[in-house]
Amino acid sequence: MEQSLKAISDVYDQLRVYPLLEFNKIPNHLLELVWHELGRVKEYNANMNDTCCYYIVSVCKPLMLIWGQTLAFDSRVRANIPHKYNFVEKTRCSLKEWKRIMESFQENLQQDAESMSFFKKESLRKYGNEFVVPYGRFLDKYHF
Repeated sequence: MEQSLKAISDVYDQLRVYPLLEFNKIPNHLLELVWHELGRVKEYNANMNDTCCYYIVSVCKPLMLIWGQTLAFDSRVRANIPHKYNFVEKTRCSLKEWKRIMESFQENLQQDAESMSFFKKESLRKYGNEFVVPYGRFLDKYHF
């Protein structure tokens, strides 16, 4: 994990400026590098695999903690995600599938002014800065 986090540190500096509300604007090469680096942590000999399907928690949990814009997708959250997201409850996921799900969360959140307002207020209360809204963390708690 330590090696993977070091490997993505420069990429993360670019990624962290994007909130979930702009997920679809994130350059794909940034997401690919992060996906493979964090995903390989739980692979045999820490190798990247040919299918690009990794344990979703091994990618998303660290990202949720450092970035705040993705859900962790642990088993309980996966079980509670509404069917409209077309996410089959499974432990492995491809980058393409994760991106589709995150873009669906982005679209739904953009259409929900009440939730966005609550998240901004809660972020200001908890973190003292209304511009750093960890939408993914809040959604993760909600779906837990």
